[in-house]
Amino acid sequence: MIPYRVGYYFESRVRAWLEDNGWTVFRSGGSRSPVDLVAMRPHETVLIQCKAGGRLAPREREELAKLSVQLRVKVLLASREKTGLTFRRLRPDGKLVDGLEDTPERRKEDYGDQARPR
Repeated sequence: MIPYRVGYYFESRVRAWLEDNGWTVFRSGGSRSPVDLVAMRPHETVLIQCKAGGRLAPREREELAKLSVQLRVKVLLASREKTGLTFRRLRPDGKLVDGLEDTPERRKEDYGDQARPR
């Protein structure tokens, strides 16, 4: 499958999960932005980079950490693991830490192997 389609499919799954859990989500299409999704709920905005494989390049990490500081918002990396959807928070120093309050550290999703793109 074309990498763009895999990424788009994964972003769509993350967006659907967030919306099902009370977030309003906007997608930044075309990969022209350092973030894939902007999720909001009252008094909270979170920037989300979706990587099915869970790896952020050092340049991406640095750029996202800067955004976190400049905008005073949380930045998350959403990735897919065997156990389901995982969110990790990017600290302002560029390090990833597991978990986030109100967002599960690891969450089984309904997009197991049967729903994976073919």
